[in-house]
Amino acid sequence: MSIPYFPMYPTDFEADTSHLTLAEDGAYNRLLRLMWMTPACSLPDDDQWIMRRMRVSKEDFDNIVLVVIEEFFVRSKGRLSNARLAMEFIKTHEAHSKRVLAGSKGGKAKSLKSKDSTPSKAKAMLKQPEPEPEPEPEPSSSQEVENYERYLKAHPKPVSGDAGLILFSELVCDGADPEQIISAARAYAETVKHWSEEGKVQQSDNFLDQDRGKWKSHVPKQIKTRSTDAEIEDWYASVVIQKKASASSSVNVEMAGRLLAVGKVTAEQLKAAGVAA
Repeated sequence: MSIPYFPMYPTDFEADTSHLTLAEDGAYNRLLRLMWMTPACSLPDDDQWIMRRMRVSKEDFDNIVLVVIEEFFVRSKGRLSNARLAMEFIKTHEAHSKRVLAGSKGGKAKSLKSKDSTPSKAKAMLKQPEPEPEPEPEPSSSQEVENYERYLKAHPKPVSGDAGLILFSELVCDGADPEQIISAARAYAETVKHWSEEGKVQQSDNFLDQDRGKWKSHVPKQIKTRSTDAEIEDWYASVVIQKKASASSSVNVEMAGRLLAVGKVTAEQLKAAGVAA
């Protein structure tokens, strides 16, 4: 069930929409309200469905609503969404859940306290309204947004906008590691830094596209770290202890001495494996 309100920031809203006509402004607000009340805070990417819900004619849809959709909303995977509204939706629901949980805990504690009171000791008190527990302060920006900003800084052709943030969020929701995406952007920047034609470089939003994005092909391969001395000794010790056929040829006198010195094998084990100490 959707929260029956959403936060409005007049200054931010006006900065983004001051160029809209009165009709376009109204269409934008109606789309936001409709989206907020729809599960997952997104609408089906279906013009006929939107026209019916917004109660507009085909002419008004083409001349007004579609203009607003193309500028402020993103079409992806058969859904229509707005990045800023989606973030506010998540933050509002998290805050609401915290209040509900805190209220539930407060109610249980009050119930237990009432059960402990005996009729003889109870005193009549004037009823006082229980204050609603204050939610914990929310962070100024989500980790997801912070990761996306890091991605933009790493990419050679960053483009700010809702489309890129939504694509980034979808990849993370599908299981992609944000650090891998950011590393891929850095690797891509190294690849294209000497290219003479800038037009060939993918923009940061297109780089994340499911179909034509190149981010997966630029995820750095893990570099195998060099084995430590202890790991090398453990391997040779296992060869000796297990009496492998290769022990006598692979474990030389120097290695045998090292294994003895650190106590990983005994002289008897070396002899049993056919290794000269």
